[in-house]
Amino acid sequence: MIEFLIDDNNIYILENGEKTPIEKKLIEYNYNYEIDNFISSIEEQKVSNIGIKDIYVYDEIEVYNFARGTICNNIKSILNKFLLIEALVKKYKGNKLKVYTNDLVYKYICKSMFNLICEDIKDNIENSKSESKFNKNKLKKIFRIIRGYRYLIKYKISKNKKENILFMTHASDINTIKIKDEVINYDCQFGELINSFKEEKNIFRMQFLNNDLVLDKSNKIGRDFFPFEDFIILKKTIFKMKFDNKKLKNNLSILKNFNFNFHNYNLYDLLNEMIFIKMEEILNSYIYEIYSAEKLIKFLKIDKIICTDEADRARCLIYSGNKLNKSTFAIQHGIITEASVSYFIPTENYIYIPKKTFVWGEEYRDKLLNGTRVYNFDNVVVSGQPRTDYLFKKINDGEKNNKSDNKVKILFATQYVKDLSKEATELLFSSLCKYNKEYEIVIKLHPNDTFIEMYHDLIKKYNIGNYNITKDMDIYEAIIWADVVISVHSTVNLEAAILNKPSICLLLSKYWDHGNFVKNNISKGAKNTEEVLELLYNINWEIDRDYIKRNFYKIDGLVGDRIKSVINSY
Repeated sequence: MIEFLIDDNNIYILENGEKTPIEKKLIEYNYNYEIDNFISSIEEQKVSNIGIKDIYVYDEIEVYNFARGTICNNIKSILNKFLLIEALVKKYKGNKLKVYTNDLVYKYICKSMFNLICEDIKDNIENSKSESKFNKNKLKKIFRIIRGYRYLIKYKISKNKKENILFMTHASDINTIKIKDEVINYDCQFGELINSFKEEKNIFRMQFLNNDLVLDKSNKIGRDFFPFEDFIILKKTIFKMKFDNKKLKNNLSILKNFNFNFHNYNLYDLLNEMIFIKMEEILNSYIYEIYSAEKLIKFLKIDKIICTDEADRARCLIYSGNKLNKSTFAIQHGIITEASVSYFIPTENYIYIPKKTFVWGEEYRDKLLNGTRVYNFDNVVVSGQPRTDYLFKKINDGEKNNKSDNKVKILFATQYVKDLSKEATELLFSSLCKYNKEYEIVIKLHPNDTFIEMYHDLIKKYNIGNYNITKDMDIYEAIIWADVVISVHSTVNLEAAILNKPSICLLLSKYWDHGNFVKNNISKGAKNTEEVLELLYNINWEIDRDYIKRNFYKIDGLVGDRIKSVINSY
């Protein structure tokens, strides 16, 4: 019998009481395409003329359009685990396998689908650090909530006759940049847009707290904002709606008749156990949020709503604003691909999307036009990326790379998905162990990356020197400093290309060129140590400038002005 331990998506073979990581990739090909096609096939199906958008409708609201991001990401996570166990079974075919894991999805797949022996991991030690961090931040959160309600009341009673604009922002988007001798804190998704409206409009800034690690960062551009936690409290108390079952069309039972065939397995029972059984509760939560958003908009007499991204909470605000005949807008948040759950909702009804969606370049506009039935040349505006207005100032203030020594300067941009970041970091660090040039490395943490201890552990494991781990360093500052940028599929690669800096995409089994940077000659790809080293020894390759233009339109310091002009025309 061969025994395995699966802990936090890490796989080990157990022999003589010792656990040995399985270093060789079990899955040697890019299967994101397969998973995306599986999800698309579900969304294209109809049973008794009922499709996925009609599966749960309340008061004519196609609630799936709001929950799609959560549901699709959960399906992707489950299919990743299914593929891993399938690959394990194929690799050790003919052997009796036993798996130790505490993960419920892995347990179900092992026992119910592959008939493997499966047991819990014994003596699993809980990490109490998160609890101590929570206690440390508890008081800060209480003050944050109190300040938020003070801000709400002040905004309500002190408004003048100017237009009222609601900005939906995220604490993790607050960044710092140094231009000449001035240190500027700004929202990297909105750029200068919010400040440019302050004199002529009544700005109501709502802020989503992505995680506790950005709690201190959340106040860097001022304490005048309404925390999203305060809205949730209102949603559950004062704004609480009464659910009317007469307005509900619940067709969730039809899901069992959909085709969930994947790799010759019917995944319905698996997905039902892990997702569909809780789907009604998830969908109801979005209904409550939509009606609460409507009440907030009415209470504050909001005229215009501007969000970044268009999924989940932002879509609730957009839908509610549209229903109330308000002007709604959204700004592209990250790279848009065919797999972007934020945008590719299966509807033809314009009420679910903003009046105008501002995208960074023609490339993203075309993806929306070709991949959906609701975006068109009228409601998608190519504007450029707002944060590049600061980059334009920095470039024109004479910022240049400091070539003070012969060390190779490496910028490594992380992601907030743990297994992605761990695999990528191990690939890079194992390469640096064999790199015979002097180097410095800046490990720039993604705003939502909470795995700093993991990076310190890997630094010790691979004996990495000359490193700096940072979350606060401005990304443009870091790119200007670097000789080469390395990531998996971060927008940092595109921003490096703007500055004509070479970048490397680490090609992982589950995240193979997800942004199509290698395909489009923006980055060079590397799937193993040999390929990483080859590129690090030869950091000199051409970047497709036309593709940069198609992705970023104009970097002229006027992106905010272009967006503002359109918003003011409504």
